[in-house]
Amino acid sequence: MSTPTRTAPRLSHARDIARPGFYVKLVLMMLVNAFGIYGILASYGQQEWAVLAFLVVGLIVVDFVYFSKRAIPAKYLVPGLVFLVVFQVYVMLNTAYVAFTNYGDGHNDDKAAAITQIMKTSDRRVEGTPTYPVAVLERNGEIAFAIVLDGEAVAGDAQTPLTPVDATTDGDRVTGVDGATVLTLAEIQERQDEVLGLRVSMTDNPADGWLRTDNASMAYVAKSLLSHDAATDTFTDADGKVYRADPAKGLFVADDGSTLTPGWRVLVGRRTSPACSPTRGWPNPSSRRWCGPSCSRSHRWRPPSRWAWSSPWCSTTPASRAGRSTGLSSSCRTPSRPSSRRWCGVAC
Repeated sequence: MSTPTRTAPRLSHARDIARPGFYVKLVLMMLVNAFGIYGILASYGQQEWAVLAFLVVGLIVVDFVYFSKRAIPAKYLVPGLVFLVVFQVYVMLNTAYVAFTNYGDGHNDDKAAAITQIMKTSDRRVEGTPTYPVAVLERNGEIAFAIVLDGEAVAGDAQTPLTPVDATTDGDRVTGVDGATVLTLAEIQERQDEVLGLRVSMTDNPADGWLRTDNASMAYVAKSLLSHDAATDTFTDADGKVYRADPAKGLFVADDGSTLTPGWRVLVGRRTSPACSPTRGWPNPSSRRWCGPSCSRSHRWRPPSRWAWSSPWCSTTPASRAGRSTGLSSSCRTPSRPSSRRWCGVAC
């Protein structure tokens, strides 16, 4: 008696290197990993730790599922679950979080960004001062500015005010400085944050202002209208008015009630939603629709009890329709307006 021969199980098209499905899978996984690693690096640069953790875990799970021999069901479930988390779960959680914050116009970033923006907006050009063609330099590893001031070439950086230097000029523009390198446009673009953020003092006296640029081509003299004290977490303007950080409002507030903008996001809880009360007024027409027509007229009719809302016989027994039951349908029997009957539901 001959024994039947067993044939070797056929490899999956995604694992058989002789079939094109294997290379399609390989290319797709290469793209997934490339975009995943790019997202991880970008998240690390922006210090978005939650996004970074999600990408790391997601990339590990995807690689395990699609390179494993056992996780066959997961190969079909993982793509849908990923999109579910990104486009549904995250959106709902973020919406719920934002609903309990003061997020909105003037409160759309964190506190550090708000302080930086306040400092930038308080940095004003001194009226009546001229603009100067500026050369952006790299000197001893630091960014510096060089201009022609009163016919003399001067240069300075964040630590050193403008001082005379040996330089070559072309009219009113500096073209070269001894011991420094004039940066090209491409090099300036690579270090644009340093260039735009640089403030070079005009003299040793800070009251004389500083030199700054918005385009790396022309510079002007600016002065700050506010000073920030990180120790006390306050701003002080030129008139001596002090603005203190208010963590409940997400704003810097002075004693007279004036504020500095922008503010920052803070949790405010249920204060974002006004109570549904006819005595407090309505902040906007849509609030009346959300709270329902009966809420604004709650002083005119009383909704039924919780038991009556869910009681199916409240609407089916003749006694309840005639109003002869003991209070279960009395509130539903004579609503003040036709629209209020809808709130009674089956109980009416």
